[in-house]
Amino acid sequence: MKIDWQHNELLKSKFKSNADHSPSVADSQRLHDLFHFDILDTPPEPKFDALTELAKSICDSEMALITFLDDTRQWFKSKIGVEEDETPLEYSFCLYTIEGDEVYEVPDATKNELFKHNPLVVNDPKIRFYAGAPLVTSGGHRLGTICVVDRYPKKLTKDQKKHLSLLANQVVAQLELRKYVKREVEASEQKAQFATMVSHQFRTPITAIQSNAELVNLCIRQNDHPANQEIISYTRRISDQVKSMTSLLDDVLLFGQLQNLEKSASKEILDIAELCDSIIHRVNSLQKDQRQANLKIHAKSALAYVNKELMEHALVNFLSNAFKYSYDNPEFVISTNKESLIILIADKGIGIPVKAQEHLFEPFFRAENVSEIEGTGLGLLIAKEFIELNNGTVKVESKPGKGTQVHLTFPLASRTNSSANDD
Repeated sequence: MKIDWQHNELLKSKFKSNADHSPSVADSQRLHDLFHFDILDTPPEPKFDALTELAKSICDSEMALITFLDDTRQWFKSKIGVEEDETPLEYSFCLYTIEGDEVYEVPDATKNELFKHNPLVVNDPKIRFYAGAPLVTSGGHRLGTICVVDRYPKKLTKDQKKHLSLLANQVVAQLELRKYVKREVEASEQKAQFATMVSHQFRTPITAIQSNAELVNLCIRQNDHPANQEIISYTRRISDQVKSMTSLLDDVLLFGQLQNLEKSASKEILDIAELCDSIIHRVNSLQKDQRQANLKIHAKSALAYVNKELMEHALVNFLSNAFKYSYDNPEFVISTNKESLIILIADKGIGIPVKAQEHLFEPFFRAENVSEIEGTGLGLLIAKEFIELNNGTVKVESKPGKGTQVHLTFPLASRTNSSANDD
């Protein structure tokens, strides 16, 4: 749907602004809370898009949106059936939704005194039906809605309204989890205490999201309808996003424990070739497209004094990235010189933009060309820290569109070097 703004502007003078009827939209505390979430004008995110798709399917609607309302506009974080990223506040149906806590429904806008002269009703897209559930934060502020729209009159069933409200709860849970992650990572100076704290705080919204997805599944399985399988597929996507958030939680906790690991990680002399061979077989077995990384060894001895668990975690991360950001088979090469053991992990994938390379190991940083690929923005940083805890160094070389090479270098060790230490 594309809105004809030229004709709508001509109608605007005949239409009394909806904003005049909604004192909530200008509430300073509500706006403060909205801006504090730092959600406006952010790129699309799969975890929100999955909820929008589910709303569209459950309510059998042509359009579905997750909207946030500031003092001048309604902005769409996620949208289906709509091309615009935002619309003027005075045209908004969602203004009335944020006045209450329940689903707000307009069965036929042409018969509603508040909307029958609305330019979006009189002219394209000729909205007839609207239903929205408010996004109410734990602080009681209504930041926006998850809503469905159609170009013909209708009414939602009781179950559809219930499900729309459940989806609104999940949107808020995602928002608050997102806000909490960013705030605590930026503010925390004592990483170990931070890890303990978020372990409890994160689990609650994650559990709530998963429970709501299961509840939606349970409700729709009780009704035999052809659309149910499609809806179930969307709840699976929600579950996948829960797994993604759990992965983020695990990485955050690990990130918070890095200082303690520096003191507690015990080391031993290991055959890195054997370790890498085991890791490659494990990661290869996870590839659904049958791609395989092959180990090449150009060394008679590949011994290093390292902590096995930290090395495994780092190497799995680098190799998994080589698969994730490429469609080809990664290269995994072990070689040595007089003093060093060198591991090369290379792919022929999308590469890293030049401007992003200097920020590659910053917390939560993700390059602009990987926004559609799942990731936490912590994996590379943690892997680099683990390599350095093993007295190694990390060097990344990348060319956009041609691929990335990760060079890991460690001091060589020998079986007879019983005096090896962390220095």
